[in-house]
This record gives sequence, structure tokens and C-alpha cells, in this order.
Amino acid sequence: MKMALNATPLIYLAKSGLFKILDDSDNYYSTQQVAEEVLLPDFSEYLELKNFMDQHVGIIKTKIAKEFTIDGLGAGEASVLSLAKDRCMAAIIDDKLGRACAAANNIRVYHTTFFIFRSLEKNTLQKKDALSYLDKLVLAGWRCDIETYIRIRNKIEAF
Repeated sequence: MKMALNATPLIYLAKSGLFKILDDSDNYYSTQQVAEEVLLPDFSEYLELKNFMDQHVGIIKTKIAKEFTIDGLGAGEASVLSLAKDRCMAAIIDDKLGRACAAANNIRVYHTTFFIFRSLEKNTLQKKDALSYLDKLVLAGWRCDIETYIRIRNKIEAF
């Protein structure tokens, strides 16, 4: 699957150690705007992010499409949505407005926990490890309300 990665998923995949569960058969892309947002040398996961992006993520210079130039939508999200729409990719975005814009523009959209569920479906991750990764995401600062956390946790436990 071709995926356009936004900044938040990249950051929290690095912070939680989830890069190792990503599927090598997927093609990962992002935009120059996102790369500039996440590749800051003073960021504690800078080297891990840089290495992952250098080895696994194609960075594409992307012009933001008119339909994504709206108040409240950041340049990273807008560029990832533009890339996903232009190249028929799935978008990996956690931002609520970004996800709504994706849906309104018929772009397949997933959030960071997609990688946990996908690994469970492929039997490359055990349920207890999936729960541990979910907790690592949250403890690293990945935000979701308590209802969403419980819903995600219950979905993992149902596997």
C-alpha cells in the first residue's frame, strides 16, 4: 500500500518504538513540508527519524491543493492530503480536521494506530504487544480522549 505520512504519526512512531512494526512491503511517502516540521536537530528522536525517513520514506515536493487551503489545517496536513489525493495514496493523519478533509475528498485515511491493527491482522504482533504499543504511544504524548483510548483498547482485546 502507498501511504502519505503526516508529522504526528512519524513523531509518535519514533517516540514509541513502533517503526519496527511497519510493513516493508508498503511504500511510504511524505512531503517537504512534513520533513521540515519533523527533522529538527534538537528533537530527541531526530536521528531515528532521519534514518527512517532517509531509508524508507520518499520525500516529495508537493504543492498544496486549493481544497486544502483552509483555516485550521496546517501546512503539513494540507501537503499530505494534497499528495495523497494527487497520487491515490492513503493518508496517515491523526489531526481531526485533516481526517475530516480526507473523508470529504474521498482519500483513504488512517491514524497512527492503524499500524498496530494491521500488524495484528497479519499475525506479526501479539495482542499483549499491541496493547503495550498503544500504551507507549499514549505515554509518549500521542493524544486521544479517554473514550477513544478505551475503544481502541477494546478493539485490540477483541482480536
